[in-house]
Amino acid sequence: MAGLIDVRALIERVGPTLLRTVRLPDTTGCVGDVVIAEPDVPASVAEGDLVLGVAVTDGAQTAALTRECGRQSAAAVLLKPPLSTDDEVLATAEEHRLAVVEVSRGTAWAQLVWLIRAALAGSGVEDAEDREAQAAAGRPQREGVRRTGHRLVDKEKEQTGQEAGYDKGQ
Repeated sequence: MAGLIDVRALIERVGPTLLRTVRLPDTTGCVGDVVIAEPDVPASVAEGDLVLGVAVTDGAQTAALTRECGRQSAAAVLLKPPLSTDDEVLATAEEHRLAVVEVSRGTAWAQLVWLIRAALAGSGVEDAEDREAQAAAGRPQREGVRRTGHRLVDKEKEQTGQEAGYDKGQ
């Protein structure tokens, strides 16, 4: 995964219909991956991960998950209401500078994982709109160049091992 997007930008990309910020630290690092957490199973969380509280059912489980995510420097814990606004969860998140994101009640977890991974990979609606705008302006993307997150990669140079990436801002 690209990992070139922070929590705030990811929430904006996925959209307010599915995600709502409950608590967001002043600064957030880049998101690494999506992890599904289960109660009573040690979470395998890495720094920058988004942790989905799929099977947590009460405040104690949620607080324990939030504490573990904080210890492992996860980027955020995603929860459905009412657990997303539990006082102990929010206090623990504050202590560990962890974002808490509320997932809309009707959102399917599998759909959310897919959308987050698409956002992390830099694919989806925004890229399609960007390509359409470039084509309408008479600037279609060069043949042999593909977009990966925030970089353009020349496929031929990538295959030969030459310097392949070009920062979007250059």
